[in-house]
Amino acid sequence: YPVQKPVGKHARFVNITILASFIDEKLSMAVADSLRDVFHTEDIRLVAAAALRHSALRAIFPLEREYLMIDVAGESVVTALVRGGSLAMVEHGTAEISAKSKDQWLETLKKTFEAITKRYPLPRKIFLIAPESDRAVF
Repeated sequence: YPVQKPVGKHARFVNITILASFIDEKLSMAVADSLRDVFHTEDIRLVAAAALRHSALRAIFPLEREYLMIDVAGESVVTALVRGGSLAMVEHGTAEISAKSKDQWLETLKKTFEAITKRYPLPRKIFLIAPESDRAVF
């Protein structure tokens, strides 16, 4: 069970989520500096997309603890597994998203599912995050 204030507590098992994003530090700092100049603020945090989407879904659906989050943007298909309320695994794929290329998109999605099932069972619930213009394809 999650512990809100773990400092000073004792446990036999700890589940920690570490999110990592791969971007050149100089590029990251340049983007943050540009945003600080444009918006006149110091509070700029760059966050990986899957973690950001997970945080938003967790806020909207706080009782959902097990689900797949499929994020489609352009040619990017990101499938993230949430287990016990934590982001457990993220798989990336690319596919053209259109009615003509539906088979390609399904094949990409199948590959991300297969990668996840090598380590975890798939949950029953799926949240699809896609632009309105692409939703008809699904």
